[in-house]
Amino acid sequence: MQFMMDFELKLEKPNVSRAWISAATMGISYFIGGLLPMIPYFATKNTNHALFISIGITVVVCITFGFLKNYAILKTKRAGLYGAAQTLLVGALAAGTSYGIVYGVDHSGLAS
Repeated sequence: MQFMMDFELKLEKPNVSRAWISAATMGISYFIGGLLPMIPYFATKNTNHALFISIGITVVVCITFGFLKNYAILKTKRAGLYGAAQTLLVGALAAGTSYGIVYGVDHSGLAS
């Protein structure tokens, strides 16, 4: 195995401490990314109003993250706009799929 890593694949031995840093970064990012859209539900009494504020926050976060992700890598505004559109589309598809699954379960009689 070591022979393959050294000579065939030209891979270095992974740094164990880096795995912990990556895991902590991902965990904190998911926590903050999941907490931001929840804030309107804590701040308002009307859940319908909070839902639309939450959707707006999520759209802004998806666009911002998508733009910055691609812009940081490719350094062009066009790449940033493509990344923003791509991230927004994936987020919308994920939200629509989740909504559809919940709607289907709720109307199938399995939820009672």
